[in-house]
Amino acid sequence: MKSFKKYITESVEFVIWGIPPKSKDETLLLTTGTDGKRITKKSDAMKLLKLLVTKHGVKKARIQELDVEVDPSDMFRNPFG
Repeated sequence: MKSFKKYITESVEFVIWGIPPKSKDETLLLTTGTDGKRITKKSDAMKLLKLLVTKHGVKKARIQELDVEVDPSDMFRNPFG
């Protein structure tokens, strides 16, 4: 069961979006953590988001959860036909 839980956890990745200081447009800010690896825990993403807002002045920061098991081309297909 332990390996199954690891598989489930690693199929989700978190990325952080926001508006950097002196910018008007939202941009992708982080796709990896401080260790250079994908962000796979929501708690880690929340810590990074808080750091970006409080220390770096990022506005309207948000976390997007991505299912990396889904083929990106399938995400935009019409489910109704």
